[in-house]
Amino acid sequence: MRFTAEHERRPTGVFNALRADSRRIVLTDESVRYHLRLSSVEVATIAVVNLEQLTRTGWRTVQTVWRRGAAADTVGTVRLDSGATEIRCRATVSGSQSATPSLPVDVRAAPPVLILLSMGGWWGGSPPQPDGPANAEAAQLEERHGIRVDPDRCRLRGIPSGLIQTLVTNQNVQCNDLCSDSCINFIEHLALRLHEDEKLADVVRSINGSCSDRTSIDAMNNTVIIGKWENSELEAIRPPGITTWEQILDGHRIAGGREVIMVGQSHGGAKFAGLTRESDGHWRWGNDLNVELFVSWDSADLFGGVSSVGDRPQTVLAFYQRADILPMQNGNHIVEATEEHNLTHLFSHNAIPRSQFVHDKTVTFIRDAVSNIRRRQRNGDSATFRLTAAGAPIERIESLRIGPCHLAHAAPTASGPVLCLIPRSDDVLQIRRITEHGLIGALIDERPLAGGYRSAASCQVGADTYLLLVQQLTGLSFDNDRSIIFKLDANGAISTRHYPQNQAEQTSGPLRGAWDFAGSFQINGRQFLAVASTNGELKVVEVSAAGSLTAVADPTSFGLFGLLSLGDITALAFHQTAGRAYLLTGHHAISVRRMKADGTVDAVTWQDNSMTFLLESIDAIQVVPAVDGDVVFVGLSTGAVRVLRFHPDGTLGDTVHNKWADGSGRKVVVTYVIGGNAYAFVVDRAT
Repeated sequence: MRFTAEHERRPTGVFNALRADSRRIVLTDESVRYHLRLSSVEVATIAVVNLEQLTRTGWRTVQTVWRRGAAADTVGTVRLDSGATEIRCRATVSGSQSATPSLPVDVRAAPPVLILLSMGGWWGGSPPQPDGPANAEAAQLEERHGIRVDPDRCRLRGIPSGLIQTLVTNQNVQCNDLCSDSCINFIEHLALRLHEDEKLADVVRSINGSCSDRTSIDAMNNTVIIGKWENSELEAIRPPGITTWEQILDGHRIAGGREVIMVGQSHGGAKFAGLTRESDGHWRWGNDLNVELFVSWDSADLFGGVSSVGDRPQTVLAFYQRADILPMQNGNHIVEATEEHNLTHLFSHNAIPRSQFVHDKTVTFIRDAVSNIRRRQRNGDSATFRLTAAGAPIERIESLRIGPCHLAHAAPTASGPVLCLIPRSDDVLQIRRITEHGLIGALIDERPLAGGYRSAASCQVGADTYLLLVQQLTGLSFDNDRSIIFKLDANGAISTRHYPQNQAEQTSGPLRGAWDFAGSFQINGRQFLAVASTNGELKVVEVSAAGSLTAVADPTSFGLFGLLSLGDITALAFHQTAGRAYLLTGHHAISVRRMKADGTVDAVTWQDNSMTFLLESIDAIQVVPAVDGDVVFVGLSTGAVRVLRFHPDGTLGDTVHNKWADGSGRKVVVTYVIGGNAYAFVVDRAT
């Protein structure tokens, strides 16, 4: 039984294969297309095959994909539930069951986008339809409807002059009834294009609710609402009892929605601008709602064209002209416009909303806005990278929403490394599985802790793993301890609290005190744990085969930086290679010192003066063996991460990677090796 699947990323429509060695982010309104192949023996013996998804409650059947009697090859599509982390196929054979290898996924709720389309024009209903042929000629369009286009000027500007022909027929040219079955206007045309052609919204609704919703099961989980300028609380003489845009926005916020796109034509655009200009005092949703895109189609009111929509919209697309004799039908330059098209003498006020160019450009911006919103939903505050042979973090295999963390550390266990985290959201130590492909897996264990733990180290002695957590805050109670060592079992779960085991050990033990950094190293089979503070104080303890701790006398009597001032330590790490162990420390530069076999500090092997940065300090240091040699990850206070070669003699070499900075701030960096590959896990640092 062979099971493969691919994920359709919307709105691009591109399918990407699901792979065991990377976790694809799938939104709940996106399809997973699967392909199940059975051998001739399996076709004869298997009764049924179910596609399953793994959530917090366990494996659950999503869909039956094959029954006896069906073809050996089966393809289909399925949508998954938010929170699913793996999918697989499970077959039932004579009462027993077998499953295919699972494919990792990260299923997230699709962010609902509210797309508001507001037109200007008549108060309500439709004006009398003109006499004439079914397709209005240019002279008739200009004379009776004010629809004028200058093809020559358009050609000189490189702008297509065509109008959407269905919008200039006698039946539709003056259609003003958004629920009429006998005509369609430009706002409805745009709404149906977004719904039916672009699949950008699964619901199209009239704001007044007087006509049936248009729905689709194949489109994205967004809603288009069409209405008019009179549907605004800013309109003092609006019809009584009419639903307003403000009420629609209230409902969107109450339902948990945040993202909004506005397209306004003429007076409809002016009313939207009156909302988004916070200086007018009408925006009442604060930061609960985000106007991702504002599109203005020659927006104007009785006093003239709209020149500002405020700073609330993230992107502004504007079309305007200034050749009409009526101020209320002249748009204006909008100061916040991201992209703007002055169509004066090219298209008249009434031609702009019927222009193919205007519609095409608007749809492109809406598609991009929806894509940006969904891209943010796919983003995370952590990323896992598979390193290249040279040690560069090029291939991102996972992006999770763990939340900024105070601490992250990879600890070795008998069954492989596990990831230890303390998220900012709560002071709970989480221990999570790391899969054979380097992905962050299921929760193994968790333990509530007092606040203040900011660094961790671990070591494996025989079959036991010891996890050291150090606390920056001081505390007097046993539960608010400053340094804790947990013993982990072979699977990474906490088995016992190893240190301190009593009040006396807390107050007089070898790791007593508040510390900023923790580390571990091994020399000649001897295992050491170390703690340090920003003022240069270092304490080292040896861990015996039985787990007892013995302090190393005076590991350094001169401070970590020699002649440099104390208090310059902002990062610390240990690394062993070629039978030697090294201590790396950083502030505005990196220093490397060799460690002696007895656990004390030896000579400086590297003092990096070329990496001095006046505006950024070194925030994290991690060293990991890559295929082509060891590399050191240097996390800077700006959020950038640089990767340098680490030579066996304790010196640093060439820069391997120097292009990684996402602008979101400080990082916690964790490196580990599993299955012969090196990985880097990076998460936002809690502040």
